[in-house]
Amino acid sequence: MNQFQEACSRRIDSVLSKYDLVQSAWIKNPGARETFYKDITFERVVHTIALFPDFLNMTNTDGRFFEVFLRDEFRTQESLIDGFTRRLDSYLSHGSWEEPTTA
Repeated sequence: MNQFQEACSRRIDSVLSKYDLVQSAWIKNPGARETFYKDITFERVVHTIALFPDFLNMTNTDGRFFEVFLRDEFRTQESLIDGFTRRLDSYLSHGSWEEPTTA
């Protein structure tokens, strides 16, 4: 993992621990691009979090795609991680991904 991916994985794992979600290990994609994945099950739906070398997102088996999208969230790598983990925290607390309710 590069530094961005390591920072993402630590912050995401911290959020997942907050909700006592059973976590799989980060798995390296065998493809050419250095990408890591982790599956979690929330509300009986499998979600896959993907850490790319410079971006991250999440999908689920219901076909939903989760990412950050506000300009301020793209200012720095840290703001990108902050935006994603804030949204993830809100989503896991049954709030909104689009308008996070948790800090």
